[in-house]
Amino acid sequence: MQDTLVAGGAGPHPGDPAPSDAQNQQAHLLRHRISVVDPSAPTGPGETLDGSAPAALSFGDDILKITPLGAGREVGRSCVLVEFRGCSVLLDCGIHPGRQGPASLPYLDHINPAKIDLVLVSHFHLDHIGALPYLTERTKGFKAPVYMTHATKAIGHLLIKDYLRVSGSLINDADESSSSHLLPFNETDMIRCFHRAREVNFHQSVTVAGVRFSAAYAGHVLGGAVFSLEFPGGVRVVYTGDYSREEDRHLPAAELPALVGNPGDGAAPGVDVLICESTYGKQDHMPRAEREQLLTAAIRTTVLDRGGRVLLPVFASGRAQELLLILEEYWASHPELRHVPVYYASELAEMCLREYRRWTNSMNDRVRRAMNVERRNPFVFRHITSLTNRAAELLDGRDGGLPCVVVASPGMLQSGLSRQLFDAWCDDERNMVIIAGYCVEGTLAKHILKSRSDITTLDGRQKPLKMDVRSISFSAHVDFTQNAGYIAQVAPAHLVLVHGERGQMDRLASQLHAMAEGSLSVAGVGPMRPDMVIHTPENTEAVSLRVQMPQVATVVGKLADRVAVQLGPDGEVEGRDPGTASARAGPDADNVLVEGVLVRRNYQAHLLAPEDVEAFTSHVVHIGGAVAQSLTVPLAPPAGTRPPSFGAPSKPGAEPPASGRIWRRVVRALAAIYSVRPLVDPADRGVDMRRLPDSVDFEVMETVRLSYVPPPADDSKALLADPDLAFGSVELSWTGAGSTGNGALADVIADAVVAIILRVTSSPLGAPARPARVAAK
Repeated sequence: MQDTLVAGGAGPHPGDPAPSDAQNQQAHLLRHRISVVDPSAPTGPGETLDGSAPAALSFGDDILKITPLGAGREVGRSCVLVEFRGCSVLLDCGIHPGRQGPASLPYLDHINPAKIDLVLVSHFHLDHIGALPYLTERTKGFKAPVYMTHATKAIGHLLIKDYLRVSGSLINDADESSSSHLLPFNETDMIRCFHRAREVNFHQSVTVAGVRFSAAYAGHVLGGAVFSLEFPGGVRVVYTGDYSREEDRHLPAAELPALVGNPGDGAAPGVDVLICESTYGKQDHMPRAEREQLLTAAIRTTVLDRGGRVLLPVFASGRAQELLLILEEYWASHPELRHVPVYYASELAEMCLREYRRWTNSMNDRVRRAMNVERRNPFVFRHITSLTNRAAELLDGRDGGLPCVVVASPGMLQSGLSRQLFDAWCDDERNMVIIAGYCVEGTLAKHILKSRSDITTLDGRQKPLKMDVRSISFSAHVDFTQNAGYIAQVAPAHLVLVHGERGQMDRLASQLHAMAEGSLSVAGVGPMRPDMVIHTPENTEAVSLRVQMPQVATVVGKLADRVAVQLGPDGEVEGRDPGTASARAGPDADNVLVEGVLVRRNYQAHLLAPEDVEAFTSHVVHIGGAVAQSLTVPLAPPAGTRPPSFGAPSKPGAEPPASGRIWRRVVRALAAIYSVRPLVDPADRGVDMRRLPDSVDFEVMETVRLSYVPPPADDSKALLADPDLAFGSVELSWTGAGSTGNGALADVIADAVVAIILRVTSSPLGAPARPARVAAK
């Protein structure tokens, strides 16, 4: 990117009066940088980051744009694009669990994937990572780096591979014709996708394409991250993904986003935008101890008193492991239950458990204490076993219909083993299904929570729903109180709600508005930022915010030394690098004016002494004098109107040659509009201009000088190079922009003079020239 000279020339000196509206680009010393303002620039419409009326920006408008490509007023296919100052960051790229094939993808056709600079994946659930292989391998021009935590990468590819398998789309490149309509990518794409993915540690600061980011614990699943991003210019955005503020048996609660690059300080100053989930709206969860008591009591009653079976549909990784820890602990303390087997189903669950046993360092103190002090891994179970090859026996009843508990995926009963077991057990009133997580509209789990009507099995049969259906939420999403408390502590200028059904999102926004206005208080939640602006965009609906922030420039070169001297003892330079001002701001530093040339490159601004511009940039600068401009305009009439006598020597009293006639017409046309004076001896000012010789120069508006240049000789090289010079020419000269005078005005007048000359020369010689009176006298 080339350097841009934003402002230059002489600036105000210390002690000068306050700048007027006519003065441009002034630089005020602000600590060891320069704050640049433009008091003459008009304000414009649009929202600003702090919610106030937008102020003028010296470098033009900087727009922060946030566009949900998924999860906009819905739950599923989370995907949010954040754009600022030429940087584009995509947050998550998931699929919609209630839809199939291309309809389950985010609205990636609304963007140009080739312009994405960075992709961050918050966690391994399919509604946040499931479409990533399509983005990285099937979209044109995509080349951005993809970052996720170690556990997200380790488990994410297992879940996507299983999703391809159960949806019938696990195909190779040679057999893509039959089932490619289900998913627009295959296992090869998935392998390539995760090969290119990069890992990031929690609290590690990474910079990509000018965007600095770090990951904090989200508390939702193993490896789940809340991302803090800092864009060029200092704009800070926080993306929660899915998060939980409640510590459970193995995960810590979500952390407050720390300043980027300074993790663990527990503060979040300066967060401009918080992109936050709104899954549960204004609902509050039951206390965890009560939920665990309800769960274990319901299971105990079903397997001991009724002799039935319990199905716990869950995601293969996430709530499954938390429920297994609860059941393991309950079975260990209740010997009367040990004859009832507890299974976790599928090879996928076993592979996920291996990763959980591996990444215990990303879990809470309870797990770390078990590992380091008790020397046991909590995920090595004694009372829970893998279902392995016994699934077929449970499905067809060959196990004798004995009581058991099965934890199987997926969690919304849309396919897989959990759906097969539900189809086999749903018509037996002794059995129970416990929905322990969040369910999306359009899934079977959501349907059976709302209706007791007959269900259609995967093979198309109608069956009555007789089994007991319970909802005991162990969802690792924040409830209303937790969400409101987090938002109040972060205190963003703007809140963008995503990942919530329309009604839930609207109810949450309404409650937050009331809290910000002070008309609602919630126990345990601090005051909400009163000027916080809340946005609830639809998919593909952009939230555009005009960034109002100080424009700063670093003083470098010779000017840095002058600034240090100008500050005096109170602003003494301490330990600065040679040629760069890193002055400590003294008490009067904000009132010091520094003149220089402002140069902008890649959104970074520097203030230089004029004589340093060539040393620090690619620009060539003329300093200390006028910039002379000149231009030659041929007096060539249109073809076919040139008289045959042209070129003949003039005789005394004869009509002037054609070139002289055109020159006279030019002078008369200019005099009809502008102030035109001949440059003759002052004693001859009263001479009739029509009788002056062609050799006399003229001055237009006391700014632009006109000189007539006769035609060259017929055999001259100049005429051979440009035949139009046979009619003579007019040479314009003036002092242009960049000088200490009104150079810009002179440029405008010169442009107008050229336009009139071209108008005159475009008229036939026998026709009068009638220049339009469009220029001001």
